[in-house]
Amino acid sequence: MKSRNTACTPLQSPPRTERGTPHLIVFRGLLLTAFGSAYYHLAPDNDRLVLDRVPMTIVFMPLVSALIAERSSLKVGFWLLLILTAVGVGSVIQWHLSVQRGAGDLRFFGAVQLYAVLALFAAVLLPPRYTRGSDLLVVAGLYVHEPTSNDRGDGTTLETAAVEG
Repeated sequence: MKSRNTACTPLQSPPRTERGTPHLIVFRGLLLTAFGSAYYHLAPDNDRLVLDRVPMTIVFMPLVSALIAERSSLKVGFWLLLILTAVGVGSVIQWHLSVQRGAGDLRFFGAVQLYAVLALFAAVLLPPRYTRGSDLLVVAGLYVHEPTSNDRGDGTTLETAAVEG
């Protein structure tokens, strides 16, 4: 009798119970985003912004992984899940460390977010396995629109203007 190995290498299909993992992480990330965003908006500052950005990244990167799994390759999408999530969270940590040094360098964070949005748009061009796949265009569009919707045009956001008076 063979023992059942649930480990997955990049070229093997993940076990059936693990196929929903990206979506489960997205859901948990949404819950964390609610709390992190509420905490940040109580008293906006860079230290609290980390607790707003990390959960959003935990939502967005597994969403990209799930989209790759659904539209391209289940194996590759599942394999990329932890890699994409780690890179996303790492980009927030790198930004925060640069803020503490006085630089506030958002280039890596911005590049990670930009390439993730581009991956969403590119994946939407592939045939979906499920219905309503084009709804992801709406999600990507809202994600791109959100950071720019709060800009007042003078270099400040609506949140910082409200805090500063």
